[in-house]
This record gives sequence, structure tokens and C-alpha cells, in this order.
Amino acid sequence: MPNEVRNLAEGTLRWVQASGTGGWATASAPASGLFGYIQGGMNFQQPRQYETVYNRGTAGHFKLVRVENGKLSFDLLWGVTADYPPTAVTASGVSTNQIHLEWRNTAPEAGGALYWQFYNCVQATPKVTENERGDQVSFEFLYLAHNGTTASGYLG
Repeated sequence: MPNEVRNLAEGTLRWVQASGTGGWATASAPASGLFGYIQGGMNFQQPRQYETVYNRGTAGHFKLVRVENGKLSFDLLWGVTADYPPTAVTASGVSTNQIHLEWRNTAPEAGGALYWQFYNCVQATPKVTENERGDQVSFEFLYLAHNGTTASGYLG
């Protein structure tokens, strides 16, 4: 699927209450909402650890031994119209406040949009910064797994 190169992908970030830890699972009629429009600088990563397997002293292949939790950070302009997830949204079957996040990028050349999903996210830290052109809220989430890029989403 060819993608047009963009300086900043126009898009939104939505959330939905998670249910358990088995991927994109939600309860019936879960709480959900729109975080807002992502500002430039969003990033995410999910490190993987590989071990080299040797055959008679020569590297033969790699074995995946560990996939760590991912880290997602993004900035939004503070707005009372945004629907931030409540701090009391506890995922069914777990003891922490977990949500799933979906980032939707506008991409007319791909049929409308491209999506990334982040599963079982817990909020690590919020940060509010006052700015002349709009107060900024920075979030960092930890997540268990992600999926993307895809041409279809769940929330957007």
C-alpha cells in the first residue's frame, strides 16, 4: 500500500475502556471518547530482545526471547471539549485502569485513513504546560502490544 509522505499526519486519537489483557477486548458498551488532535512529536516504541543462535561457532539465526512493554507519548492542546479518559476506568478482569488507544491518520491515497491500535494502555504520566498559543497536555502511556499500520479501525 503506497503512502504519501507527510510532514505531520493529520489525525485523531481515541480511547475505549479495556477488558482483560488479551488484546483488543472490550466489555459491552464500554466507556470511550476522543482525546483530541495529536500535536507534532508523537512517538512510540516497543523494544524486542533477540538472542543469536550459533551453529558450530557461526551465527545461524536469531531467537526472539522477550518483547517488552511499549511506550507511547503524545501532546495535545488542552481543551474542555476533549473527552479525556476518567481515572476510574478499571479494565474488567484486571486491577489497573486500562484503555485501548487508536490513532487515526488521514490518508486519502489509502482509501481514507490509516490506523494504529495500542492495547491495554496504562497512563504513566500527564504533564500540563502553559503556552501562549494554547496550553499543552503531554501524556505518556505504557502498553502491552500494538497493531499497525492497518486500513481499518475500531473507533475512528
